[in-house]
Amino acid sequence: MDHASTQAEKLRIRVTKEASAFVYFILEAQEGVTAYSTLPNKQGDEHRDLELCFSPEFKGEVLRVLEELLKSQITIQMIQQDSQT
Repeated sequence: MDHASTQAEKLRIRVTKEASAFVYFILEAQEGVTAYSTLPNKQGDEHRDLELCFSPEFKGEVLRVLEELLKSQITIQMIQQDSQT
């Protein structure tokens, strides 16, 4: 395995404040697939921005989870995707 394949990828998403706890729960249930951080927000914001960090080999699984959340009527907005590879 070369060094480039071990670099993490990052994806920033935006979810509604109301859906954020559910999204956190679902992401945490995907143990070992992705780590996430809630980015700073302003008081009164109606959304939460999250940064997901995952290994490239889990990218498909991360996208599948986000797709399933979208199917369940959770609004997810992709903000930014960075590949560190």
